[in-house]
Amino acid sequence: MTVVWAAGRLHPSGMVNAPFHRTTSPSAMRSHHLGGPALSNAGTWTPSAGKSRIMSTSSPDPKAMARHLRSGLADRDVIVSHSEALELVARQLGARDWNTVAAARPAAHGHVVPILRIFDEDAALAFYVEYLDFRVDWRNDTGGHEPLYAQLSRGDARIHLSGHHGDASPGSGVLIPVADALDLQLTLKAKEYAYANPGIEDRPWGRLVTVIDPFSNRIVFVESNRPAAATTSTEADPRPAEAAAPIVLHLWVACAPAQAFEVFTARFGEWWPREAYSPGPLRGIRVDPWVGGEVTMLPEGGDAYRLGEILIWEPGRHFAQTFTLAQDPAYPSRLDVTFESAKHVGGTRVRFAHGGWTPANVVGRARFSEWDLLLGQYAALANSLA
Repeated sequence: MTVVWAAGRLHPSGMVNAPFHRTTSPSAMRSHHLGGPALSNAGTWTPSAGKSRIMSTSSPDPKAMARHLRSGLADRDVIVSHSEALELVARQLGARDWNTVAAARPAAHGHVVPILRIFDEDAALAFYVEYLDFRVDWRNDTGGHEPLYAQLSRGDARIHLSGHHGDASPGSGVLIPVADALDLQLTLKAKEYAYANPGIEDRPWGRLVTVIDPFSNRIVFVESNRPAAATTSTEADPRPAEAAAPIVLHLWVACAPAQAFEVFTARFGEWWPREAYSPGPLRGIRVDPWVGGEVTMLPEGGDAYRLGEILIWEPGRHFAQTFTLAQDPAYPSRLDVTFESAKHVGGTRVRFAHGGWTPANVVGRARFSEWDLLLGQYAALANSLA
């Protein structure tokens, strides 16, 4: 950071512009070590080498450093304001400005910050900053002569990246909470990063998106499952206790939610196989567009086959029906499909759940193992119309 002397004012780059009085020449000022950061003969701040340039939880209080700096300068008849001293200390700590230092300082009961071992600075920053959207809070100035050490943040999450031997071992794991795992996964897929194509996992404790960095560290983003508040409404639809978890699949289609809903319902018979998964060859599937309406398979020959009753009809948002295929119609399962605009990548996020498994019908759950193939045909039709 260059310190410019002009018109009786000290102007460090990015610093608050405040007056001061100089009674000592710049050369005289540069000749003293002040017990803190030194000024080089070129008039620039020269931090000490290595990790001492890094602000960490063990660093001295920056405000105390600023007071010490002001006192040392005043002893040599160089007067700077408190704000100027703060900016100078921020630069000594490797930060862009004082606001960055203030934001990075941990609270008294701050975060536990993991250290991840890296071996290549460019690869690390391309992965964490460009791909995962972390921000560099501060870092050392390597000058190409020493390994990187930096703090990165993404929302409330913080990590340290270190190229220094002994700081950490490659192959570590970090768990990072997120509000919407599916939105994150779709955003990452849209970036087409050459070395990662994360999927999504539903576990009893939450929804997971896992990525592996170039150094074999595992970054797991998790959207926690929180129990839904119990309803006390007398109008709530009573549901029998489920004997097994629903079959859940997530997919993305390029069209808008309204069209994605229409393709799933009104064009059900176009994406559903005509020669399989039905009582016989089909000529179509009829879906009545109202709650209480029926979903009916229409075979080429023979009687219509009732596939279920519509439970929810909210165009562009939510569709649900009972489902009787290959089951006792007295004990149907249930299909729930939601449609939501994909905020960052466009198109629609579709969540499909085949649930309603009770003791009376759960034995049939194992028959429905090919929903991914069927929904792949739905997605292909929806994408062709986008």
